[in-house]
Amino acid sequence: MGDAVVITVETVLGEVGVAELGPTQIHEHVLVDCRSPDPAQRVVSEPLALSNYYDIRYGDDHQEDLLLDSVEDATHELRRFAEAGGRTIVDVTPADLGRRPAGLREVARLAGVNVIMGCGYYVHDYHAPEVHDLPMEALAEAIARDCLEGVLLAGTTGRDRPIKSGVIGEIGLSWPLLECERKVLVAASRAQRASSRALVIHPGRHPDALFEAVEIVESCGVDLDRVVMSHVDRTVDDPRTVERLARTGVFVAFDLFGRECSHYPYSDFSMPNDGGRLRLIRSLVDAGFADRVLISHDIYSKVRTSRYGGEGYAHILQRIVPRLSRYGLDDLWRQFLVTNTAAVLAGACAR
Repeated sequence: MGDAVVITVETVLGEVGVAELGPTQIHEHVLVDCRSPDPAQRVVSEPLALSNYYDIRYGDDHQEDLLLDSVEDATHELRRFAEAGGRTIVDVTPADLGRRPAGLREVARLAGVNVIMGCGYYVHDYHAPEVHDLPMEALAEAIARDCLEGVLLAGTTGRDRPIKSGVIGEIGLSWPLLECERKVLVAASRAQRASSRALVIHPGRHPDALFEAVEIVESCGVDLDRVVMSHVDRTVDDPRTVERLARTGVFVAFDLFGRECSHYPYSDFSMPNDGGRLRLIRSLVDAGFADRVLISHDIYSKVRTSRYGGEGYAHILQRIVPRLSRYGLDDLWRQFLVTNTAAVLAGACAR
């Protein structure tokens, strides 16, 4: 008999076996810069404080709030996640949102958590000139290289281990889809086939955007069971549409847990609260798609971290898992956080 096949996934500290991933949140940001791409707009009129906490959270446009750059704070947050039973965080911060490979590696070491790094490009407004200037083939090669060769940190030598991306994404799309974003999505799809990494998509804010993205990646030959469609809970509120999306074979990510306000500052969509998310998930489970569901928070701002009074990365484990029984989902938390996340990540470094 031959040796057993070992399936591993790339983290910022190296490869780990899929069985070591444990409870995993598929769409988070540990270190990220979501401030306006226009430096002139990065003006802070008043510092973040308890007196303006709700206004900042409601508007989601305070420039100080939109920068997570403290390794100390990130370590504190991920230690709380680990204490709640969490094991792996997928940081889907692309380079144009201030990705910091060295910082992620340090946080992973200090917090004792698996951190999987993303790569690629976000939406048009954040694109570097190279995204517009380079042909699609060159962008695909750059994304694949990020996965297969990794990032060699400044000041290191050829003997030092580069940090490789364990997923591709989040790949940012708008609605209507812009041509540069289409080029990036095709490039990311080609890089997915070359690297076997999972592909995480940030879709445009319209139900049709979900299916347009599916058509593009499928036309590029990507296996749809390696695709995560993010932010479904800010894009669709019709259970039939969510079921239709699951029928394509992609993983459906309800990744805004902890956002309890119906106000969504980026469109007229009325956001569900956590109960609404769980009802949508229950409808998918009833339709036979428990194996397509992923849950996460998409934390990218200070006021959503526990140190600044927010829900933190442990919110799902601490507060949502105990509520699942109310929705007839009590025995499915491991499916959503362990089995399904391992399934979408498992081909990332199979051998």
